[in-house]
Amino acid sequence: MEYFKVNNLEKYQAYKDGRKIYWIKLYKSILKDYDFTALTDAEKWHLIGLWLLATDMDNRIPMDSKFVSRHISASGNINLQKFVDVGFIGLYDSVRIRTIAHEGVGVSTEKESDIDILENDINENDTKTLVRNYAGEAQLVFDHYKTFHPTSTFNKKAGDAVIARLKESYTVETLIMAIDGCHQTPHNCGVNDRGEKFQGLALIMRNGEQVERFAGNAVDPPKPRTGVGVRITQQDDGLLDRTRNNLKAMEDFINDPIGPK
Repeated sequence: MEYFKVNNLEKYQAYKDGRKIYWIKLYKSILKDYDFTALTDAEKWHLIGLWLLATDMDNRIPMDSKFVSRHISASGNINLQKFVDVGFIGLYDSVRIRTIAHEGVGVSTEKESDIDILENDINENDTKTLVRNYAGEAQLVFDHYKTFHPTSTFNKKAGDAVIARLKESYTVETLIMAIDGCHQTPHNCGVNDRGEKFQGLALIMRNGEQVERFAGNAVDPPKPRTGVGVRITQQDDGLLDRTRNNLKAMEDFINDPIGPK
Protein backbone atom coordinates (compact mmCIF):
# COMPACT_ATOMS: atom_id res chain seq x y z
CA MET A 1 0.00 0.00 0.00
CA GLU A 2 1.40 3.37 -1.05
CA TYR A 3 0.78 6.42 1.11
CA PHE A 4 0.84 10.11 0.30
CA LYS A 5 0.97 13.32 2.30
CA VAL A 6 -0.18 16.87 1.75
CA ASN A 7 2.90 18.97 1.10
CA ASN A 8 3.46 21.76 3.63
CA LEU A 9 0.42 20.76 5.67
CA GLU A 10 1.77 22.66 8.68
CA LYS A 11 0.91 25.91 6.90
CA TYR A 12 -2.78 25.02 6.99
CA GLN A 13 -2.86 23.54 10.50
CA ALA A 14 -4.57 25.61 13.16
CA TYR A 15 -2.34 24.17 15.92
CA LYS A 16 1.09 22.60 15.95
CA ASP A 17 1.29 21.58 19.62
CA GLY A 18 -0.48 18.22 19.43
CA ARG A 19 -4.00 19.47 20.13
CA LYS A 20 -6.87 17.89 18.17
CA ILE A 21 -7.47 19.93 15.02
CA TYR A 22 -11.05 20.94 14.24
CA TRP A 23 -10.36 23.51 11.53
CA ILE A 24 -7.62 24.57 9.08
CA LYS A 25 -6.34 27.87 7.75
CA LEU A 26 -7.31 28.80 4.21
CA TYR A 27 -5.40 31.79 2.83
CA LYS A 28 -7.12 34.05 0.31
CA SER A 29 -3.90 34.18 -1.70
CA ILE A 30 -4.75 30.73 -3.03
CA LEU A 31 -7.25 32.44 -5.35
CA LYS A 32 -4.24 33.91 -7.18
CA ASP A 33 -2.33 30.63 -7.36
CA TYR A 34 -2.11 29.48 -11.00
CA ASP A 35 -2.14 25.73 -10.33
CA PHE A 36 -5.09 26.02 -7.96
CA THR A 37 -7.12 28.15 -10.37
CA ALA A 38 -6.34 25.67 -13.17
CA LEU A 39 -8.20 22.93 -11.27
CA THR A 40 -11.84 22.24 -11.99
CA ASP A 41 -14.34 23.36 -9.37
CA ALA A 42 -14.74 19.75 -8.20
CA GLU A 43 -10.96 19.30 -7.94
CA LYS A 44 -10.63 22.46 -5.83
CA TRP A 45 -13.05 21.04 -3.28
CA HIS A 46 -11.31 17.67 -3.47
CA LEU A 47 -8.04 19.37 -2.58
CA ILE A 48 -9.57 21.16 0.40
CA GLY A 49 -11.00 17.81 1.47
CA LEU A 50 -7.50 16.30 1.29
CA TRP A 51 -6.15 19.05 3.56
CA LEU A 52 -8.88 18.30 6.11
CA LEU A 53 -8.38 14.53 5.89
CA ALA A 54 -4.61 14.87 6.28
CA THR A 55 -5.02 16.59 9.66
CA ASP A 56 -7.02 13.58 10.88
CA MET A 57 -4.57 10.96 9.59
CA ASP A 58 -1.23 12.42 10.71
CA ASN A 59 -0.66 13.34 7.05
CA ARG A 60 -0.26 9.70 6.00
CA ILE A 61 -3.12 8.80 3.66
CA PRO A 62 -3.53 5.62 1.57
CA MET A 63 -3.02 6.23 -2.14
CA ASP A 64 -6.49 4.84 -2.81
CA SER A 65 -8.97 7.00 -4.72
CA LYS A 66 -12.06 5.13 -3.48
CA PHE A 67 -10.88 5.30 0.12
CA VAL A 68 -10.23 9.05 -0.11
CA SER A 69 -13.51 9.72 -1.92
CA ARG A 70 -15.48 8.00 0.81
CA HIS A 71 -13.76 9.81 3.64
CA ILE A 72 -14.13 13.30 2.19
CA SER A 73 -17.71 12.59 1.03
CA ALA A 74 -16.91 13.07 -2.64
CA SER A 75 -19.57 11.95 -5.11
CA GLY A 76 -17.04 10.40 -7.50
CA ASN A 77 -13.49 9.09 -7.66
CA ILE A 78 -10.61 11.51 -7.15
CA ASN A 79 -7.69 11.85 -9.54
CA LEU A 80 -4.95 11.68 -6.91
CA GLN A 81 -2.21 11.42 -9.53
CA LYS A 82 -3.10 14.89 -10.84
CA PHE A 83 -2.52 16.38 -7.38
CA VAL A 84 0.82 14.55 -7.25
CA ASP A 85 1.81 15.88 -10.68
CA VAL A 86 0.92 19.45 -9.73
CA GLY A 87 2.71 19.13 -6.40
CA PHE A 88 -0.10 19.60 -3.92
CA ILE A 89 0.51 16.09 -2.52
CA GLY A 90 3.48 13.75 -2.68
CA LEU A 91 4.28 10.10 -2.12
CA TYR A 92 6.65 9.27 0.70
CA ASP A 93 9.47 8.61 -1.76
CA SER A 94 8.85 11.89 -3.57
CA VAL A 95 11.45 14.68 -3.53
CA ARG A 96 9.20 17.51 -4.64
CA ILE A 97 7.72 19.99 -2.20
CA ARG A 98 5.40 22.76 -3.27
CA THR A 99 4.65 25.96 -1.38
CA ILE A 100 2.08 28.70 -1.86
CA ALA A 101 3.06 32.05 -0.39
CA HIS A 102 0.76 33.60 2.22
CA GLU A 103 0.56 36.72 0.11
CA GLY A 104 0.97 36.43 -3.64
CA VAL A 105 2.21 33.19 -5.24
CA GLY A 106 5.41 31.28 -4.77
CA VAL A 107 6.52 27.82 -5.86
CA SER A 108 9.68 26.07 -4.76
CA THR A 109 11.17 22.57 -4.94
CA GLU A 110 13.55 21.09 -2.45
CA LYS A 111 14.51 17.69 -1.07
CA GLU A 112 12.26 16.26 1.62
CA SER A 113 13.59 16.49 5.12
CA ASP A 114 14.29 13.55 7.42
CA ILE A 115 11.04 14.09 9.31
CA ASP A 116 9.22 11.80 6.87
CA ILE A 117 8.88 8.45 8.59
CA LEU A 118 8.82 5.42 6.31
CA GLU A 119 7.37 2.09 7.38
CA ASN A 120 10.80 0.46 7.28
CA ASP A 121 12.10 2.93 9.83
CA ILE A 122 9.51 2.03 12.50
CA ASN A 123 10.97 0.37 15.57
CA GLU A 124 8.82 -2.71 16.16
CA ASN A 125 9.37 -2.49 19.91
CA ASP A 126 8.39 1.16 20.15
CA THR A 127 4.63 1.16 20.78
CA LYS A 128 4.48 4.95 20.98
CA THR A 129 6.00 5.23 17.51
CA LEU A 130 3.43 2.78 16.13
CA VAL A 131 0.56 4.63 17.73
CA ARG A 132 1.79 7.95 16.36
CA ASN A 133 2.15 6.68 12.80
CA TYR A 134 -1.06 4.69 12.67
CA ALA A 135 -3.26 6.86 14.88
CA GLY A 136 -5.10 8.52 12.01
CA GLU A 137 -5.97 5.24 10.29
CA ALA A 138 -6.97 3.62 13.58
CA GLN A 139 -9.26 6.56 14.31
CA LEU A 140 -11.01 6.08 10.96
CA VAL A 141 -11.63 2.42 11.83
CA PHE A 142 -13.01 3.36 15.24
CA ASP A 143 -15.18 6.13 13.77
CA HIS A 144 -16.81 3.53 11.54
CA TYR A 145 -17.27 1.17 14.50
CA LYS A 146 -19.08 3.96 16.35
CA THR A 147 -21.72 4.09 13.64
CA PHE A 148 -22.89 0.78 15.15
CA HIS A 149 -22.05 1.61 18.78
CA PRO A 150 -22.25 5.41 19.29
CA THR A 151 -21.46 5.31 23.02
CA SER A 152 -18.40 3.05 22.76
CA THR A 153 -14.92 4.27 23.73
CA PHE A 154 -11.63 3.52 22.01
CA ASN A 155 -9.88 1.62 24.81
CA LYS A 156 -6.27 0.42 24.79
CA LYS A 157 -7.13 -3.21 24.05
CA ALA A 158 -9.12 -2.29 20.96
CA GLY A 159 -6.57 0.31 19.87
CA ASP A 160 -3.68 -2.13 20.14
CA ALA A 161 -5.60 -4.73 18.13
CA VAL A 162 -6.44 -2.26 15.33
CA ILE A 163 -2.86 -0.98 15.14
CA ALA A 164 -1.50 -4.53 15.10
CA ARG A 165 -3.64 -5.36 12.07
CA LEU A 166 -2.61 -2.13 10.32
CA LYS A 167 1.00 -3.04 10.94
CA GLU A 168 0.34 -6.39 9.28
CA SER A 169 -0.60 -4.39 6.13
CA TYR A 170 -4.35 -4.80 6.40
CA THR A 171 -5.92 -1.69 4.89
CA VAL A 172 -8.40 0.58 6.63
CA GLU A 173 -10.97 -0.49 4.06
CA THR A 174 -10.50 -4.19 4.95
CA LEU A 175 -10.82 -3.48 8.68
CA ILE A 176 -14.01 -1.50 8.02
CA MET A 177 -15.37 -4.44 6.01
CA ALA A 178 -14.57 -6.72 8.96
CA ILE A 179 -16.65 -4.49 11.23
CA ASP A 180 -19.54 -4.62 8.75
CA GLY A 181 -19.17 -8.39 8.41
CA CYS A 182 -19.28 -8.96 12.16
CA HIS A 183 -22.55 -7.04 12.33
CA GLN A 184 -23.95 -9.28 9.57
CA THR A 185 -22.90 -12.52 11.28
CA PRO A 186 -25.95 -14.05 13.04
CA HIS A 187 -23.94 -15.61 15.86
CA ASN A 188 -22.31 -12.29 16.71
CA CYS A 189 -25.65 -10.49 16.45
CA GLY A 190 -27.18 -12.60 19.22
CA VAL A 191 -28.52 -15.56 17.27
CA ASN A 192 -26.79 -18.09 19.52
CA ASP A 193 -27.57 -20.39 22.45
CA ARG A 194 -26.89 -17.61 24.95
CA GLY A 195 -28.77 -14.90 23.08
CA GLU A 196 -25.79 -12.54 23.53
CA LYS A 197 -24.10 -10.22 21.06
CA PHE A 198 -20.36 -10.51 20.46
CA GLN A 199 -19.40 -7.37 18.58
CA GLY A 200 -16.47 -5.84 20.48
CA LEU A 201 -13.87 -4.09 18.33
CA ALA A 202 -11.02 -5.97 20.03
CA LEU A 203 -12.76 -9.25 19.20
CA ILE A 204 -13.23 -8.28 15.54
CA MET A 205 -9.56 -7.26 15.26
CA ARG A 206 -8.20 -10.13 17.37
CA ASN A 207 -6.01 -11.53 14.58
CA GLY A 208 -5.67 -11.57 10.81
CA GLU A 209 -7.75 -14.72 10.40
CA GLN A 210 -10.61 -13.12 12.32
CA VAL A 211 -10.43 -9.96 10.20
CA GLU A 212 -10.49 -11.95 6.96
CA ARG A 213 -13.40 -14.10 8.13
CA PHE A 214 -15.54 -11.11 9.07
CA ALA A 215 -14.54 -9.19 5.93
CA GLY A 216 -15.74 -12.19 3.91
CA ASN A 217 -19.03 -12.17 5.80
CA ALA A 218 -19.57 -8.57 4.69
CA VAL A 219 -19.63 -9.79 1.09
CA ASP A 220 -21.47 -13.08 1.70
CA PRO A 221 -23.28 -12.99 5.08
CA PRO A 222 -23.77 -16.43 6.69
CA LYS A 223 -27.22 -17.78 7.43
CA PRO A 224 -28.28 -18.45 11.05
CA ARG A 225 -28.13 -22.06 12.27
CA THR A 226 -31.56 -23.67 12.19
CA GLY A 227 -31.32 -25.32 15.61
CA VAL A 228 -30.43 -22.09 17.34
CA GLY A 229 -33.19 -20.23 15.56
CA VAL A 230 -35.82 -22.79 16.66
CA ARG A 231 -34.69 -22.61 20.26
CA ILE A 232 -34.88 -18.85 20.34
CA THR A 233 -38.26 -18.89 18.58
CA GLN A 234 -39.66 -21.28 21.18
CA GLN A 235 -38.45 -19.02 23.99
CA ASP A 236 -39.98 -16.02 22.25
CA ASP A 237 -43.29 -17.86 21.80
CA GLY A 238 -43.60 -18.34 25.56
CA LEU A 239 -42.99 -14.65 26.13
CA LEU A 240 -45.52 -13.74 23.44
CA ASP A 241 -48.17 -15.98 25.03
CA ARG A 242 -47.73 -14.25 28.38
CA THR A 243 -47.85 -10.84 26.70
CA ARG A 244 -51.05 -11.73 24.85
CA ASN A 245 -52.67 -12.90 28.09
CA ASN A 246 -51.70 -9.68 29.88
CA LEU A 247 -53.03 -7.54 27.04
CA LYS A 248 -56.30 -9.51 26.99
CA ALA A 249 -56.74 -8.95 30.73
CA MET A 250 -56.09 -5.21 30.29
CA GLU A 251 -58.58 -5.04 27.42
CA ASP A 252 -61.25 -6.80 29.48
CA PHE A 253 -60.69 -4.38 32.35
CA ILE A 254 -60.95 -1.34 30.08
CA ASN A 255 -64.17 -2.60 28.53
CA ASP A 256 -65.73 -3.55 31.88
CA PRO A 257 -63.81 -1.92 34.76
CA ILE A 258 -66.51 -2.82 37.32
CA GLY A 259 -66.47 -6.50 36.52
CA PRO A 260 -69.33 -9.00 36.28
CA LYS A 261 -72.62 -7.71 37.72
